[in-house]
Amino acid sequence: MIGSLDRPTYRAKDGTLKESAVIWLKCRDALGVLRRESSETEKEQEAKRILKQTRGRRRRGARDRAEGRPRRAIQLTSADVTKYRVQRLEATAVPAIVNRELAALKRMFSLAVKGERLKKRDLHRARSVACALRCG
Repeated sequence: MIGSLDRPTYRAKDGTLKESAVIWLKCRDALGVLRRESSETEKEQEAKRILKQTRGRRRRGARDRAEGRPRRAIQLTSADVTKYRVQRLEATAVPAIVNRELAALKRMFSLAVKGERLKKRDLHRARSVACALRCG
């Protein structure tokens, strides 16, 4: 998974071509689809660091999917919960059903914390996911 940095050009109102000040990241995901996202920085070293983190994150996700390995519940993030909610609603699921599914997930986290199945260092992440479930 190779990536690159890019400063896209755009046409200004006066018709001249200008280069963006913000550096953009380009890399392929696990399915080979080219993804572009803003690094939200103008510094090249910072953008390289962000690109390296992005590649590592995508590589770990690709490895789990390629091996057919299910993700552990503690690996869930609030972004995963939001993404799941959007995907289910786009797939014409009734909002009440999606809410019940997320309520069940929230209950699982609550029981894991109560039953001390989650370690203390994992509680922060579990609480942020629970907040996403509650606030969603």
